[in-house]
Amino acid sequence: MLIYSKVIKAIPPRKKIPEEVLQQIFELHKQGITNVEIARITGINRKTIGTQLKKLQQGN
Repeated sequence: MLIYSKVIKAIPPRKKIPEEVLQQIFELHKQGITNVEIARITGINRKTIGTQLKKLQQGN
């Protein structure tokens, strides 16, 4: 029987995006800037940008 051992690294906690950055994301989006460009401007992952925009549009 083969026993497989894997070292599991601790995943760092997610950082809460400051409210002013969320506002900047929303304003850039309203100006027609793509999520990819917003990600480059803010330094936040593009998927996170999309998730945050959905949350903002849903009112969460």
